Amino acid sequence: MCALLKILYIDMMCDMPVRWNSSDKMVKAALRIEMAIRAVLSSQKWDDLVRKNLTLMDEDWNTLKEMTIFFKVFSKPIVQSQAELYPTLYNVIPNYIYMI
Repeated sequence: MCALLKILYIDMMCDMPVRWNSSDKMVKAALRIEMAIRAVLSSQKWDDLVRKNLTLMDEDWNTLKEMTIFFKVFSKPIVQSQAELYPTLYNVIPNYIYMI
């Protein structure tokens, strides 16, 4: 469906299952291919119960869009405090103050 809609497809993978940035990246990737996902879901032959409970509705897409705003607050501080090649402790307090 991405090829048909001329949307660059990117695998949605979680680099670490518990990091905020992983969830953030997955939500952003899903929103980027929203049209393709909607097209595939609308063509499925499900019964009404499955369609009601497993198909993303407009409200669900709006929630995902709101989540990107929420994750944006945490993204920079978490990335800066996860660096492996240089000291990051001096970033922690200013970044947490930023989040608050």
